[in-house]
Amino acid sequence: MMLVATLAVAAALLPTVDPRPRVVELTLAGDPAAALAQVETELAAAPAAARALGLDYLRGDLLERLGRAREAQSAFAQVLATESRLAPWARLRLALAQERMGHPEVAAGLVATLLAAGPPDSVLDRALEILHRTLEQGGDCRLLAGIPRERFIGTRRRLLDLLDLECLGRSNPTHALVPLVHRFLAAGVDDAYAWEATALIADAAEPPADREAALLLGLSSFEHRDFEQALRFFSPWLSAGSPGVFDATGRKAEYAAARSEFWRGAYREAAQRFERISLGSHVPSYRADAQHQLGRALELAGDADAALTSFQRSFASDPVGEWAAASQFSALRIEYLRGDEVSARQRLQTLSQRTIFAKSAARAALFFAVSDLVRERGRGVEALLALAERTREVSAVEIAYWRGRLAETTGDLARALDQYLFVITEDPFHPFAGAAQGRIVALRPVPYVRSSLRALAERADAKGLFVSSLLAAQAGESSALRRQGLARLANEPDSEVWVAARPLPVAEWPLWRTAATREDDFLLALGQVAEAPSAVARHFAARRPRSGLTGASLLVSALATRSGIALAESTFERLPRQVPLPWVAPEWLAALYPLPWAELIRGQAAARGTEAPLLAAIIREESRFDPRALSPASARGLTQFVLPTARRVGRTLGFARIMPPDLHDPAIAIPLGASYLAELAARFQGEPTAMVAAYNAGEDQTALWQRYCLSAEPEELLSKIGFGETRAYVARVLESRAAYRALGGLR
Repeated sequence: MMLVATLAVAAALLPTVDPRPRVVELTLAGDPAAALAQVETELAAAPAAARALGLDYLRGDLLERLGRAREAQSAFAQVLATESRLAPWARLRLALAQERMGHPEVAAGLVATLLAAGPPDSVLDRALEILHRTLEQGGDCRLLAGIPRERFIGTRRRLLDLLDLECLGRSNPTHALVPLVHRFLAAGVDDAYAWEATALIADAAEPPADREAALLLGLSSFEHRDFEQALRFFSPWLSAGSPGVFDATGRKAEYAAARSEFWRGAYREAAQRFERISLGSHVPSYRADAQHQLGRALELAGDADAALTSFQRSFASDPVGEWAAASQFSALRIEYLRGDEVSARQRLQTLSQRTIFAKSAARAALFFAVSDLVRERGRGVEALLALAERTREVSAVEIAYWRGRLAETTGDLARALDQYLFVITEDPFHPFAGAAQGRIVALRPVPYVRSSLRALAERADAKGLFVSSLLAAQAGESSALRRQGLARLANEPDSEVWVAARPLPVAEWPLWRTAATREDDFLLALGQVAEAPSAVARHFAARRPRSGLTGASLLVSALATRSGIALAESTFERLPRQVPLPWVAPEWLAALYPLPWAELIRGQAAARGTEAPLLAAIIREESRFDPRALSPASARGLTQFVLPTARRVGRTLGFARIMPPDLHDPAIAIPLGASYLAELAARFQGEPTAMVAAYNAGEDQTALWQRYCLSAEPEELLSKIGFGETRAYVARVLESRAAYRALGGLR
């Protein structure tokens, strides 16, 4: 209500023309000096009305953009003095300025005062983030006493509790913190705050004597991928010899310890622990789980025969349980690769007979189909592909590609061409589209295919011209076809907005047609896009493509890339089928595939001998180019490294001991990502599908998936990746890589 009243006063005092659109237009055009001149003119002519619209705050922002830091701080201080609606944001800006100047104690005092006063909800998280950071840098812990805790709930309250712990750690010995950390972890071990609490006592020489505290510390370390530390904390709980019957807590510790051994690559040790858990479990589901994990550990250790036995025991322990389908599929793959196709196909039949196994049956059927096709065996493959197609587990693009391969194998070139063209036009950046294009190029000397492609080009519709341009690219003849196709699309009302980028002028923003009743509307009207991503999403609706694309471009330009990509993705869902994605105007496509830190990405990729578009694609999918990104498992920053991995890779780069805040610095995160990709390239011969799979699921697991393959074709590996999450991740990264290559900003 206060904002509405403020704007009512402004409306009574302002001249007819609102000055903000012109000021925002100048700012976005890269002329902050002209924008500042107009703001100062408005402030001089009608001070009260201009301040009511927030132009005094905007003056501080423009001064800061122009590098006039002291004047900017003075301007923000004046906003505080006038009790403006934007005072909380002004206080944040002052705090950030003090932090940049090396005065964390002043910055901490500013945000602590803000938090004590009960600020708007939209600034709370940013204020808490600054407080956390500046207290770590030496801010005064006594400031915490002035923040009333009853106003904070959920993760915000948990962060304040963590800050209390960290401050106590400055003046108390480690052993005195153990019960406090124990109580903190009892509320949860799987968020980033739990890991930071664990770090307060992680360097102690011995695990705490309190076994419950040791368990929680071990679970927290495990959840955040510090497996060596987890095993040290678990030591009071672990069985040393023959198995006994585990109670719930003991099983939890033993299971997490086994998984820790597994993820650090100690597969034999992991297998021993899973064997003890299995023998000590009377609950069928627990036994099935332990046997399945035992099978995975043995298979990665290279003992396929023992692994097969474990997978069979897992299924027998709980034939309709959570692990039944996965164990059957795992056993099927081992049998197939050993040459026992009869047993493997019997397992496929078992999977296909139960609805609850439908997804695993689909992937198993595709496994058989792909294995036959790369060996140029076509008999019975269509039935397998039809089985794979029954669920949404296998995409239409993947099925169509392998149907094309089947048609090639049986000599049906007309059907092969149809299937490959479907893949290319359905999802042009998909890795299967690139493979389909290569298959067509290889078939082009065949008279039937050559004449069919000629007829396709002569159709002169956008899709036909698009495919023809792709196939003509190798001969350098694609540009004329592209121009012809774009000209055709530019004359179609539904398509024109996509191929001719015309952002909405500032004066036509939907924002101006409604009264600003929210704080973020108020900020957006001042051009503060990064501070108001939700307002951009509200006013620049995805259902109206030109509006949605304009909003997405604004967010990306303001480095609010996470919100910008989300809005772009929602808008691109409305892309007309006749418009090929690579022919969308580069300005719009860049909103979907932004490229902040391009120079750093290009330079680090070159320095480490890896590929810049692939590194950019990894960053897009891992963090959406948000340097503050933080996963529940404490993976941080642009390239989403967990601390143990970051320290290992960082040592090869000469970095000193990396601390958690360092991972939010692009100057550290991007070299780490480039260096790790170089490691993966060395292990997997530079093959992007395998490298990306390893980035997500681990190197040894990817090497195992490669052993399932009967060829070196990346398409076979993509279809045989065993984890659905990893398959989807690899496809997304490779699509992004193709998009960055098409945009050309990393050459």
